[in-house]
Amino acid sequence: MNKKMIIVGLILIVLIAGKLAYKPKTTTPPIMIESPLTTVEQAKPGTFSGKITNVIEDCHFDGICSLSIGSKSVIFELGGDVSPDMEKERGSKGKLLDSSDTPIGTISKEMIGKEVEVYAKPRGTDTYTIYGNKDYYIKFK
Repeated sequence: MNKKMIIVGLILIVLIAGKLAYKPKTTTPPIMIESPLTTVEQAKPGTFSGKITNVIEDCHFDGICSLSIGSKSVIFELGGDVSPDMEKERGSKGKLLDSSDTPIGTISKEMIGKEVEVYAKPRGTDTYTIYGNKDYYIKFK
């Protein structure tokens, strides 16, 4: 009786292992999902204007300084901790300009409420950057 139980147990183990190891071939091709980044990378730079509604100056902490114009966010400075796709854009940065096209150093919270014109590259829904081309700019009116 003991031998029969062992043989039955071994047969069950082999059957279970075979069932777990068996992977049926699928005839359905894998679903290809287009990355939204592909669309963003192909998006053309745009110009828009409005009043600055917020300024985030903590690029030393999270790697990005940006300003908001309504629902749009524009990256104007990269700190030390940025993603690899942003890192490759670091070498080519647009300009921060005053109303007479003179370069200014940076943007601060004191500039909230000021009118600006922006020419920048889209990075996603309502997010832009002046990195990636020296012709991009944020210009105060």
